[in-house]
Amino acid sequence: MMEYLMPTFRRVMFGMAALGMMLTGSAFAQTVTDAQKEQALRLIDAIHVTDMFADYPIKDALAIESQIVVAYPNLADQVNEIVQEEALNLADRFQAFKGEAALIYAKAFTEEELRQLADFFSTDVGQKMLNEQEIMYREVGRAAEIWREGFRKDLATAVQSRVEEVASQGQGQPAEDAASDESAEPEEPAAN
Repeated sequence: MMEYLMPTFRRVMFGMAALGMMLTGSAFAQTVTDAQKEQALRLIDAIHVTDMFADYPIKDALAIESQIVVAYPNLADQVNEIVQEEALNLADRFQAFKGEAALIYAKAFTEEELRQLADFFSTDVGQKMLNEQEIMYREVGRAAEIWREGFRKDLATAVQSRVEEVASQGQGQPAEDAASDESAEPEEPAAN
């Protein structure tokens, strides 16, 4: 039930980006400048948006190594060496990925907006916000559940009370009472 209330880091970052665009205006129509991309890279580093993907190459290399060692168990040492060499050959792709991520942010914000965001998230307060936001969202979600349940309960009670008041003035009766009255067998006329 709480799953929909606990956004992942990516959803939070997307939400922040969307909020920023709504508050400051969209910069999607503009061409991305080098300065903009530089500020976007600063922001990405400050908010750690690509950090969660940094260990993917290691995990993938270990998985591939395990698969190949199963097929060639007598070459385990050589397979390990080959996997490490090839993984290092492809290591620069992570920087290319960071560049793509920066481009996404650079298209969403102006250079000045990116600078302000990067400056903020580089501070202790900005880092604290990033570190605490999952807990804060979870707590806000719990508070929302309590509020909603109270609202729902109080609304149902108030509406039921007022409807019963109207019904007691002879303007209607609950559906189950009306149905039972209609289904009752009519009385037979008394035989004279």
